[in-house]
Amino acid sequence: MVRLLAFGDSLTAGYHDMGCEFSPWAPVLCSELELDGTVDHIGLSGWTTSEMVAAAEVAEDGEDVVGIRWPGLCRKLRSDRFSLVLVNPLLSP
Repeated sequence: MVRLLAFGDSLTAGYHDMGCEFSPWAPVLCSELELDGTVDHIGLSGWTTSEMVAAAEVAEDGEDVVGIRWPGLCRKLRSDRFSLVLVNPLLSP
């Protein structure tokens, strides 16, 4: 069984409709690849790469620009086991 984690910005969160709706791409990817397993994602809308790196080890959840709280990447990786982690290419500094 595959356990997938997608980590990134608003693209990973599936942000659309001005933040009123979300359609993450990770479940679609698993479906298209016909992977048997579970999918999780952390999509930090409005965060820069620098902010994500700085929050990777933080004990409390970070809040993105639409008010959704997410754990840092390192904390998530320590709390759950994943077969594969996909990091969305982030272009902002």
